[in-house]
Amino acid sequence: MSGALVPSRIREERIERLIDLYEDRLLRLCFLYLHDCTLAEDAVQETFLKAYNALSKFRGESSEETWLMRIAVNTCKDINTARKVKREVF
Repeated sequence: MSGALVPSRIREERIERLIDLYEDRLLRLCFLYLHDCTLAEDAVQETFLKAYNALSKFRGESSEETWLMRIAVNTCKDINTARKVKREVF
């Protein structure tokens, strides 16, 4: 399925499986980066949303877990950057 459009039903099944497998690990990772439970939960939701939208682009060059962790770390960095900018503005 790499490179091809993945039907939404299949994407939904795949993302549900990924959530079942990796949600707790991603939440711990995001909390370590953000030091805030609510922000970590938001980051995990955003991670799965980004993963859902990018499933057709996943080439399998890494494990699904590694791919999700990279998305989560980048999402946390984005959140931290936004928090820093917000603090500087106000």
